[in-house]
Amino acid sequence: MDYEYDIFISYLRSNPLSLQWVNDIFYPLFEPLVSEAANANVRIFKDTESIMSGMNWKNRIKQALAHSKIMVPVFSPLYFQSEWCLREFTVMLHRQSQLNLASPVNPNGLILPVKIFDGQHFPQQAADIHTLDCNNYFRVGEAVKASLIYLELQGKLIGWVDQVAAAIQAAPAWNAAWTSDSWLEDPYKNWAPIPPARFNAPKL
Repeated sequence: MDYEYDIFISYLRSNPLSLQWVNDIFYPLFEPLVSEAANANVRIFKDTESIMSGMNWKNRIKQALAHSKIMVPVFSPLYFQSEWCLREFTVMLHRQSQLNLASPVNPNGLILPVKIFDGQHFPQQAADIHTLDCNNYFRVGEAVKASLIYLELQGKLIGWVDQVAAAIQAAPAWNAAWTSDSWLEDPYKNWAPIPPARFNAPKL
C-alpha cells in the first residue's frame, strides 16, 4: 500500500455556512491552483466527492486519513467542538508530532490550515500552527463570485498554494503502521486541548 491522497480537506460539515464556503467558494479555486503549483494533478480527499452512497463513511474517513500526505483543515471555533473534525485533526497532529515535523529542527509540517473565523477560541495546539487567514473572505452566495472579495481570495490562494505543494513534496514515506488504532483512534482518545494563553477561564 501507499498514499492514496496528497491532501485531506477537513472542515465542519454541520455548519451550513462552512459547508457552502468550502464546496462553492474555496475548493473550486484551491484544487486547480494547487495542482498548477505542484505541476501535477493533486489527489484530494473531500468527503462530498470521495465518499460514495452505501460506503461506511467512518471507515472511509479513517482510511483516507491514513493514506493522505498532508491535511488542509478549515478552522473555526466550532470546528474544535466537532468530534469528527477533532478526530481528523488529532490524527494528523499525532503523526506530525511523532515524526518530529513542524519543529525548529524540521519546519515542514503536515497541517496547513485555513482560518475562516477569529482564532480566539482555538486550542493552543491549533493556534501554534501558522494559518492562511481567510476571515475577510468567509462569505457565501452566488454574488460572492462577482465581487472583489472573490478576486482577492484568488490572489490570497495563489500566494499560498506553493507552500501546500512544497508540503506534499516533503511528506515522509508512507507507513503501514498509520492504519492501526494507535495512529487512528488513540490520538483522539488522548486529546487534551490546551487553552490559548490569552484565554481567561471564567471565574466560578
